[in-house]
Amino acid sequence: MADSADVLSEAETQEVQQTLTGLAQQHGIHLLVAYVSTFESPSDRTAWTKKTATLNQLGDNDGVLGIAVDQRLYDLNVADDFPVSASDLTKIEQQVTSKLAGDDWAGAALALADGVSAEAEPNIAAQTKVVEKLKSGLEGMKEKLVQLKSKRDELVARQKSAAAQSQVHDALKAKNSLLLISRCASLVARDPLLALTESFQSARRVSDLDTPSASGID
Repeated sequence: MADSADVLSEAETQEVQQTLTGLAQQHGIHLLVAYVSTFESPSDRTAWTKKTATLNQLGDNDGVLGIAVDQRLYDLNVADDFPVSASDLTKIEQQVTSKLAGDDWAGAALALADGVSAEAEPNIAAQTKVVEKLKSGLEGMKEKLVQLKSKRDELVARQKSAAAQSQVHDALKAKNSLLLISRCASLVARDPLLALTESFQSARRVSDLDTPSASGID
């Protein structure tokens, strides 16, 4: 708060400051109230409050009430996302104007702060509910991701198991083939006719090994 026009008493200054501080603590809304003799640099009241808001780096939950005492003018500037609707602000400004008309300078600031506090509470509660719903949705998504990861890991494990079984099958097939070749070579050296018979029988056994069993793993 700033009072370059020197229109507030010490007690009024303390009351206004405490009210504005309470508004910031309870709702996160910062209102800057400035009492000046006249609007200068710029002289347009709307441009003056906008410039003041920019210089003080006010955010979406903030606003400026500028009161030019000698000119008997005021302007209220709030951010586009201010947590009080335009229609509610209009009602609050009617109370502010009423106080200013009776030269109740402190009362104007208090009327603004109290009105904003009363209207912001349900709006902030509604925003909080939306945030809670979003959090709940995010938690649900996290749970789904965990389930999908578990299923993916299960599929990968099955693929690895199938690949290992295939390698074992191929190794057994290769081993049997080597044994067949070795046996045939030995028989040929001793008895060519017996070697031919044995080769046919061994070939049938290898063929049976290649044929999947009805009780095998799919």
